[in-house]
Amino acid sequence: MKHYDLILIGSGAGNIVLDAGLEQGLHCALIEKGKFGGTCLNRGCLPSKVLVTAANLLRDIKKAEAIGVHTEQARLDWPAVSRRVWQKIDENQEIRAEYHAEPNLDVYEGSASFTGPGQLEVKLNEGGERQLLTADKIVIATGGRSRTDALPGLRDGDYITSESFFGSRYPTEPWKRVAILGGGPIGTEFAHVLSSAGSEVHLIQRNVRLLPHEDPEISQILLESMTGLGIDVRLNTVISQVEHPAKQDPSAARLRLQLRPNKAGSAQAGDLTSIEADILLIAAGIVPHADLHPELAGISLDERGWIRTNELLETSVPGIYALGDCNGGAQFRHKANYEAEILAHNLFGGQDGKAASWQDRRWARYDLIPYVTYAYPEVAHIGRTEAELVRNRQPYRVGYHHYYQTGKGYALGYEETAGQGDGLVKLLTDPDGMFLGVHIIGHEAALLLQPFVDLMYAGPQPFEPQHPDLGSADTKAWRAAGPERQLPPASLQLLDESIVPHPTLNEAAAWVSAYMSEVKQPG
Repeated sequence: MKHYDLILIGSGAGNIVLDAGLEQGLHCALIEKGKFGGTCLNRGCLPSKVLVTAANLLRDIKKAEAIGVHTEQARLDWPAVSRRVWQKIDENQEIRAEYHAEPNLDVYEGSASFTGPGQLEVKLNEGGERQLLTADKIVIATGGRSRTDALPGLRDGDYITSESFFGSRYPTEPWKRVAILGGGPIGTEFAHVLSSAGSEVHLIQRNVRLLPHEDPEISQILLESMTGLGIDVRLNTVISQVEHPAKQDPSAARLRLQLRPNKAGSAQAGDLTSIEADILLIAAGIVPHADLHPELAGISLDERGWIRTNELLETSVPGIYALGDCNGGAQFRHKANYEAEILAHNLFGGQDGKAASWQDRRWARYDLIPYVTYAYPEVAHIGRTEAELVRNRQPYRVGYHHYYQTGKGYALGYEETAGQGDGLVKLLTDPDGMFLGVHIIGHEAALLLQPFVDLMYAGPQPFEPQHPDLGSADTKAWRAAGPERQLPPASLQLLDESIVPHPTLNEAAAWVSAYMSEVKQPG
C-alpha cells in the first residue's frame, strides 16, 4: 500500500488543487480512468461551444439581411467544424503528457474505488495488479455521467449521449432527423447546433417548459425562438415506446418514438402521437458515477447519490473533499473551478504553503452561481427568480429593458415587432434597490451578465453553512467564531474570487489578474 500527501481522483477542475499541492512540493497522485481534462474538455463545454459558435454565426448571417447585409447561401461546413472540435478535444493528450512528466506526481490511469475509510483501490486500464493507495488528503472530482433511464423498446444502438457524441459515435455528417430527449441546457444547445447543421430536430421535454431553472418569461421567449427556427418542441411529453419500423421496411425511419403527455392518469387517444428519427440523443440530466463506492469510506451521500459537502468542500470524512458535479450542485465548469480555487486556497494558501488561517479562510456561496445556456438566443442568469420571490412572499421590484430600446440593439437588427428571440434584461431588486436576480436572453447574454455577477459578489460576504452537520471540530469552531470576509469593489481580489461563466470572453478580462506584474516605480 502506497501513501501520499494528496490524491486527486479525476483530472478536470480538481487539477487546480493538485497543481497547488505540487507547488508546495507535496508527494501527490492523480487517478484518471478516461481522457485527461475532465468533462469540460472532452465531452462538455469546450467542444460543444466550438459547434455552438459556428451555429450562432450561421444564424446571425441569415438574420443580417434585416440590417442590409446580403451574402450568398451560407452553410455549416460540418467536416471543417468537426476538425476544430477534435483539435480542441485532443488537447487532453498534452495534459496527460504534462502530468506524466511531473517529478513529484504518480499518475494512475484506471478506475478508483474506496475500500474503506481513506483507502483506495485502483484498477488499471492496462490490467495488472490492483494498486492500493492512502493519503492525508483525498480530493474527489469525478464529475458525473448522462442519465439514461430505460425506455420500452430502446436498444443500445438507438441512442447517443454527450459522451458518445463526442466519442465513438461522433457523426461524420449531420443526421437527417434527430430526436432529443431533454429540454435543459444540453438538450437546447444540441437542438440549436443540429438544426443549424440542417437536421430536422424534435425536442421532447418532460417538464411544462424549457430550462426549468430559468425565469418562466425567459423560458417562454426561448420556446418561441426555437419553434420559430423550425425546431419541433414537445413540452410536458414523455416517450412511451421506441419502435423500429426499418426492420420491416428498409426505406422507413430507423426509429419511431411513441409519445404521450407527462401527466397522471391514462392519456386520451387524441393526446397520443409519434415522431420518426434516425437517432435519439438523450440529454435528460446527470447522475453520479457508480464505480467509486464512496459509501464504503463512510462518505455521506444525498438521496440522489451525490456526495454531500459543506461550504469548505469537506465531506463527512475528515481529510476527504469533493468538488464539481460529483457534489450535486449546479453542473457548470465555472462552479467546479470556483470550488477548486476555494479548496486550493484553504489547503495551501497560508504562510509557507500551509493551510489558510481562520481569518483568511474562504467559503463557497451557492446563492450566486451564474447559469448560462448557449442556445439561440443565449440565456444567462444569476440570483433569484420572480417565482421564488413570490413563493417566499418577499417584497421586490422588477424592471425590463429590451435590446431594441438601445442604439446598439437597433444596430444589431432588434426591433419591437421582431418577436422571436428578442433580447431582454430582467432585473429584480429588493425595495431598497439591492440586486436579487438578473435574467437575460439575447445576443451575448453571458457577457451582459458579468457586471451583475461582480457587483453582487462585491462587499461583505454573507456566511451560510452548507450541511451544518458536516465539518471537522476545527470547522465547527471556525463557524462558531462568526467568519467575516470582504471582497473590495474594483479590486484584483474581486476578479480572483467572483465567478466567471465558462467558457465566455469574460475570462479574457477577468483572468488578466493572474498575469499582473510586480509593482513598477516610475522614474
